[in-house]
This record gives sequence, C-alpha cells and structure tokens, in this order.
Amino acid sequence: MSTDIRDVTYRYPTSRPGTPAPITNLNLTIQPGESVLICGGSGSGKSSVIRLLNGLIPKYHEGTLTGQVVHTSTNGNEHIISHEELFETGRFTATVFQNPRTQFFTTNVTSELAFACENYGMNPQDIKDRMMRVVNEINIPHLLGKNLFHISGGEKQRVACGCSMMSEPDLYLFDEPTSNLSPQAIDEFREVYASLRRKGATLVVAEHRLYFLRGLVDRVIIMTDGRIEREMTGDEFWALTDDERSQYGLRDLTAPPEPELPTIVANGNATKLPPTLVPTLAPSTTSDDGGSADSVSEPTALEIRNLQFSYGKKLVLDIPELRLPAGKVIVVAGPNGAGKSTFASVLTGLEKARGTISYRGEKLTPKKRLAHSYMVMQDVHRQLFGTTVRGEVTVDSAASFVDPAQVDGLLAEFDLLHLADRHPMSLSGGQKQRVVIATAKACQKDIVVFDEPSSGLDYQHMVAIAHALRELAAHGKVVLVITHDYELMNLCGDLILHLNKLSY
Repeated sequence: MSTDIRDVTYRYPTSRPGTPAPITNLNLTIQPGESVLICGGSGSGKSSVIRLLNGLIPKYHEGTLTGQVVHTSTNGNEHIISHEELFETGRFTATVFQNPRTQFFTTNVTSELAFACENYGMNPQDIKDRMMRVVNEINIPHLLGKNLFHISGGEKQRVACGCSMMSEPDLYLFDEPTSNLSPQAIDEFREVYASLRRKGATLVVAEHRLYFLRGLVDRVIIMTDGRIEREMTGDEFWALTDDERSQYGLRDLTAPPEPELPTIVANGNATKLPPTLVPTLAPSTTSDDGGSADSVSEPTALEIRNLQFSYGKKLVLDIPELRLPAGKVIVVAGPNGAGKSTFASVLTGLEKARGTISYRGEKLTPKKRLAHSYMVMQDVHRQLFGTTVRGEVTVDSAASFVDPAQVDGLLAEFDLLHLADRHPMSLSGGQKQRVVIATAKACQKDIVVFDEPSSGLDYQHMVAIAHALRELAAHGKVVLVITHDYELMNLCGDLILHLNKLSY
C-alpha cells in the first residue's frame, strides 16, 4: 500500500493573513515497507505531515486544505483521507504521539491494548491471541493489568506502540515519540521500531532526536516552513557534516555523552547512601592533573528538611535534608518514576507535602512557594491562557516586562517575535514550549523549575533555551531543570541532583 501527498497546502483556522502556511505545495510518496524520517526545525511542518497522513487534518484540526492525501491499497483501491471518517482511516494507519497519555482511552494496560480491536468488532479470542503476540514481541507482558497512570513514561510509550501494533495497520506514524524519554527508554523504543522495520512495516517518524535512528531509515525528508527543503537517503543523511546539520537546525546525529557534573549529595530519594550519613551539598571537582580536588561548597538558598510526599499509601518522596544553591543550573535526573515531577510540584507549591522548605532562611508555606516560584510543566498546554503570544508572556510578568520594547526583546530572544500576534494554541509543540519558557523569564521569580524544557526543540532553539537558563542562574535565581536530555545537560548544567526510586 502506497501513500501519496499530492500538492497539499494547508492552513489552520487560527492562521492570520500574511503568515506562512504550515504546509505549502507538498508532494510526497511513501512506498510500502519504507522507513522515512521527517525532520527540521521547530514549526517546520513535521507534525502537520503526520496529521495529514492519519486524517487528523482536516477531520480534527479543521482548516483550509487543498490537494489530496491518498492511500492506495494492495488491490488498487484509493482512499482519499479527507473523504474518510477517522474510524475508517484508523483501519490502515496507527499513530504514536509525543505524549502517549493523550491517546489513551482507558485506565488499564490490558483494556487499552484491546480497545481498538474491540471497537472494530473482532472476535474476543482473536483479540487475546493477538495481544499476547504483541506484548511478547515488545517485551511488556509484565504490564498487563497495570494502571496506565502508575507506569513510567517509557512504559507508556511502549504500550502506545503495542496499541498501534494491535491494529496491524498498513502505515505506522510516530510524532516525536522519544521527546520525553530517558536514554534507556529511547533504547527500548529503538528496539520496537527496529522490530517493526524487520517485519517490513511502512514507517514514518517525525523527530528532533535523531541519533537513535541511525541504520533504521531508508529516506530522510528535511522540512523548512512547510516545504521539503531537502530529500536524501539514510546513508547520505548520516554522512552530513556538523556544519550541514547545524544549517538545517538539526540536533546531534551521534549519541551525546553522559555529562560529568558535580553532584549534590543528600539521602532518601536523592541518593542510595546509608541514612546515617549526614547529607551535605558537596559538588566534587577534579584538579588539572586529574586528581581529586577539594570539595566545593555553595551558599544555600533553598533548604529542604524532612520532605515526604505520598500518593495514597505509597511514599514517593522522602528527602530528610537537602540544600540547593542559587546562581547554578541544577539538573534533576533519575529514572522514570523516581518522583522528579512530583518533587518539582512540591517545591513550587502545586502539591502539599510534609516537612519544611525554606528560601534564604524564610520558611515557605505552599501558598508562599507559589508566590516565589514558577514552573514550566512537561505538558505546556496546561499553562497557556492568553489569546496571543504577546499577551501570554505578559499575563503574569514582572514590572520590567510591561514596556512593549522589553516584551519585543524577550520575544526576539526566543525567536517568537514573528509569532507575537498568533494564538498560542496554533503553534507547534516546540514553539509553545518556548512561549512558556519566555513567560517564566518574564515573571522573574526566585525559584524557577523546568520539567523537560527541551521537549520538541530543534538544536538552535535548544541552545537558546540553555542560554536563558544560564542567564536566570546568573541573576541569582534557583534554577532546577528536570531532564533526560544529555545534550541540554551538557549545554547548561552546573550541578546534578540524582533522584532514585525509593526502596523502602
């Protein structure tokens, strides 16, 4: 079954006159059994291509569409996607999204895997047989029966892949599937993708993270402003020089090294040291001759004592003592399920917990923590409130960002000035991410927490975000960055705080 995008131009209904169309005069053919990578800068049209192929444009994302997207089946029948209902398109396409939570319909892994097949009226025994084949193929039989909200991000992504495989589609679509995954989870996703490729599946993946796809793609499409900028084979793509890669705004083509950062030492979640060890902030450094230098101490700005947080009866955070400095970019790392996002929510007053949190000697109630802090969430859709980008970054800004010239300067810093009058919800995922990060800077809070801020960002904008994080730290803020992204850590990290799953 081949898939053709034939001279397609598309505009979202929120697009303003004079702004470039997300897709312009696009022509693309996907051959059966092909593995195609679509890449390019933030807002280049990658996700829009995926939405064209699965019918979400124009059935869900309404707008002005010219041209056709046509699936031709093995018997020669043509399916014009814009004429098909989504439940019909779902018979021959399956999509794995950036955030798998947005595509789940049930709360249980087993029910979710069966959901599509049940809705198509398959025989129950056939569903069970297919499910066991799929879960064994992608190594998730241990997840059957588990609550979808109690498994890690990487496990959710594998469940989403399993759901797509249950449909046995002609075309698999992946929209930035690794943007929020740990290095280990990326390796696991690569195994699933490689397995599908070995079976001869037709695969299209839109991605910013590229290194893990080496050896797994036949063709690469580089997009700019809704158009195909360049098309090449996989071998030609992996042979690009760093200068060529940077020219297209692409991230590294090789696996980034794990950063070697001084470590903040504590206990509970924050280390596996015995509880009897007195915790301190002790970044270790190395002398010029390779030997161990004296420990470095930083003045404490944020002090945490006896912090505990539970979901029901399950204790997920237990940090007896932790001291964090201002003026440094502190990377918060650890496996999925270690409580990193929960830790951020407690620090910023979004969740109540036992224990005390003090800022420069003042004990902060949750209400005071809300006033002192700002958090850029992993799902930025939850914190977009304005009707324009300009309005969004000023909705809670400090007095210095009320002046229009200051606002324009901030928008220009994050490459958002040309989008100032756009509705935030009409932007790409990476553009939305930059809007919320710009808002965080405008608020000028004392404590700023970023949860996976490089999600959906190309190389150029990731560098800009890293610069903004360092600038916030230079102004004396307490800056914490929750991330799995080694590239971002290497660009801006000063210290690292490891959180681990509790073993008690």
